[in-house]
Amino acid sequence: MNTIVAAFLMLLFAFNGTAQTEDLETQIKPSKKSKAEEQNHSPKKAMLLSTVLPGAGQVYNKKWWKVPIIYAGIGVSVYAAIWNKDQFDHYRNAWNIRNDGNEDTKDEYDGIYSDLQLIQIQNYYDKNREISIAFAVGFYALNILDANVDAHLFEFDVSDDLSMKIEPTVMGFSRHTGTQVGMKLNLKF
Repeated sequence: MNTIVAAFLMLLFAFNGTAQTEDLETQIKPSKKSKAEEQNHSPKKAMLLSTVLPGAGQVYNKKWWKVPIIYAGIGVSVYAAIWNKDQFDHYRNAWNIRNDGNEDTKDEYDGIYSDLQLIQIQNYYDKNREISIAFAVGFYALNILDANVDAHLFEFDVSDDLSMKIEPTVMGFSRHTGTQVGMKLNLKF
């Protein structure tokens, strides 16, 4: 069993760096984009566009499908922040009416919630408002970061055939060491 493992390890790690005969430049496929378009596509411009108007950097990068996601994320977060602020104000108003010093005024939650419960409810909605604002800022920042990364990867060409194949090979013959056996890794772009 140990000899099989040793033989496999010898095959796996017996690489000969001089066995590569193909020129690397002939393996790379030319890009379908024009050189002028590639040189004019700026990550800085994409980031600036997304900073000024969320989603504009994605449009610049030709990733139109991301714009609704950005606006949905920011919009839902802002809506949640406004709704939580309204709820906070509503319960704050009830607490203020209850504690205004006038015995004749009664809030709508008299007999339902205690003073401590009204304060806890206010704190709950205030915390949720702050979390919603943090999500809105996070979506805005993610929009800028996404535009920058997409612009950097704009020239990256992904062909239809991306494959990797590992196969045993004979790497050559040397007078001193004999035939060298190893593993060859083929990447197809």
